[in-house]
Amino acid sequence: MYDYRQLNSESTIYQYTLLKKRSYRSLIPAYVAIVPAASVAEMLVFGPNEALSLWWGYPALQLMYAFLLMAMLNVSGGGRKQWRFLWSPPWIGYLPAHMASPNRMIRLHVQLSVIGFCIIAAAYPWCSLVIWLNLVLLHVYILLPRLILLFSLRHDKPALLKINRDSTSLYEP
Repeated sequence: MYDYRQLNSESTIYQYTLLKKRSYRSLIPAYVAIVPAASVAEMLVFGPNEALSLWWGYPALQLMYAFLLMAMLNVSGGGRKQWRFLWSPPWIGYLPAHMASPNRMIRLHVQLSVIGFCIIAAAYPWCSLVIWLNLVLLHVYILLPRLILLFSLRHDKPALLKINRDSTSLYEP
């Protein structure tokens, strides 16, 4: 009879040390309520047509981020298959399915911010000022919490980042 408690000679045991953990479960309701509150306020001030740009702008920006990340991962050879969509604020969108390097995540998100601002700036001649400002504010609204989390979890030594629904953790291998 085979003893299942014995390890196979090809088994790999990973031991990681938790360095930092940022939980954001209590902040999620406030984060999610910002867009509807801004939409109602904008509807009262500018009318319903301008407020709709918040509702179509959010999924449009998420699609833009997903396509840009896929393109950046293909160019850098970063294993696009190891990424997935996560639907939990502030990490809504295309993210690593497993652990990832925090430096790489910071680099990708900074590039995503700059390229996103450039694309939004290029749309300025074809949008009204209110719609353009909505896109800029949505861009900041989506990426700023991510960048704050990523920069707060930086570490000097090699580390790995694990993104969960309720928290983001930094581990040392």
